Amino acid sequence: MKYHRLMPDGRPHAEQLDYFAWSEVLACIGAVRTYRRIYRSALDPMKVAELMMLRRDVPRSVHHCLWMVDLSMNELAECYGTRGEADRLAGELHARLRYARIDQVFEAGLKTFLGEVRTDIARLSEEIGRQFLLD
Repeated sequence: MKYHRLMPDGRPHAEQLDYFAWSEVLACIGAVRTYRRIYRSALDPMKVAELMMLRRDVPRSVHHCLWMVDLSMNELAECYGTRGEADRLAGELHARLRYARIDQVFEAGLKTFLGEVRTDIARLSEEIGRQFLLD
């Protein structure tokens, strides 16, 4: 969310990359080695964002987490024999991250995209509570 503070000019491919700030972002989720293994290139803010949001094979990415939620919702639906709004929302969120492309995310605005995902995750949380805890 604080991407605009890390780039000197606000663009994804700045010439004066704040290497240490982006390294710290990766270190916070324990993904410095993962980044090097997957991309084998110099630090690139778009690739850092892609790794943290859109890579299903990275367990701490948003996509991976929403994939696990969707799988869990499917298992619960099989156990209970019913589906509800929470199931639909989980599938929708997972699909959004599965088919998103990082260039489109940056075009729409990283802060905007993450804000929408965050709002939808909160809505999903409420629906899960309603579907499994309140009914």
